[in-house]
Amino acid sequence: MNRLVFIAVALALVLGSFLLGRSQGLATSALSTEGGGLNPSLPEAVPTMPVDPSLGSGKSSEAARGNVVVTPSRIDLGVQPFGIQPSASLRLTNTGQESVSLVAVSPTCGCLATDFSGRVAIAPGESHTIQVIHEERNQAGPSQASLRCMFLGNDMVSVPVEMVFSRSVKADPTWVDFARDGDRGVLKLRSIDATPFRVLSLQGRPVVPDDGEDPNTPALVHRIKWDLGEYDTETCVNQQGERMSPWLVVETDHPEASLVDVRVRQDNCTAPDIPNALDNRPWLVLDQRVVLEPMAPGELAVVELRVGVLPGRSMVGSFANARSESDTLSANFLDVIVKPENDVIRVELGPSADCPAGVMMGTFQIESSAAGHDQQIHVFGVVRPNK
Repeated sequence: MNRLVFIAVALALVLGSFLLGRSQGLATSALSTEGGGLNPSLPEAVPTMPVDPSLGSGKSSEAARGNVVVTPSRIDLGVQPFGIQPSASLRLTNTGQESVSLVAVSPTCGCLATDFSGRVAIAPGESHTIQVIHEERNQAGPSQASLRCMFLGNDMVSVPVEMVFSRSVKADPTWVDFARDGDRGVLKLRSIDATPFRVLSLQGRPVVPDDGEDPNTPALVHRIKWDLGEYDTETCVNQQGERMSPWLVVETDHPEASLVDVRVRQDNCTAPDIPNALDNRPWLVLDQRVVLEPMAPGELAVVELRVGVLPGRSMVGSFANARSESDTLSANFLDVIVKPENDVIRVELGPSADCPAGVMMGTFQIESSAAGHDQQIHVFGVVRPNK
């Protein structure tokens, strides 16, 4: 994948995940067991965004589909876990009387890749299969794109590709938006692997259940109230001087989802740290937050953060430091690994030696040697007592 395209798309996804979704509808999606063993029997509707079948040059038409039958006509990968690359096969069958030339397979999103390597002639009655791969994600939410199959002398065929990334406990909504939801609401948490769980805390505080439900009783579904009304949306702090967090962090006892984080969108207070025309920082850490596995005080884990140079800008200086901004968080810069698609910054992260047991919510700065070039990263984790 072209490095600049990857970075540009990643930027669009980071910014888009913050700004988009206000007009997003719901569509029922069949859940898949591919790549994660997730429960396929749940009938829950999952959020999707409409896919425009006329994207790009050319158009989708019945005439094109009459010559080339695409199977499936829509790729739905269902709910997928973090850390894998979901894949599917797309079969193109020529049902016409003359040979058809497939000249391009163009994804509408840099998140998709295929094994198409050049022009292919499909004889009458013959088929050609394309492998479709979606990049891995580490943040919950839907992904919608399409593949545009271009044929010489025929109209384009557009195939939607949809899925939802989630932990084993899925939050609904996948983000909360002040413009849409106000400053309080109800969060539905659902086990997608049929494992009952309890809800232990929200933002490290006791949970307020909805409609008298008991969050301490193991269940497949919990509904809890969230309330950010204590924060002034002009100053972004509460009466204790604490700043509004860009995430709601829910602690559970599910073995595969000790923490579930939900993005908070409030335009003035929680906008992502993305360089703009007035910010001459040429790079962006693509991972806006890190969720650690349960750890003991003083324990550290090596974490890799994807970083890219913005299109049209040149790297100035070199990465030099990871500086913790929280007493409960330890952060140490290790090194940078150069990779084909994007470089990776390696850091050590973990609860400080005197961090109390419970939920840790901290921040640290990635800093380069160029003055003023830094970026804040959020870190969440469950701290287990020392044995």
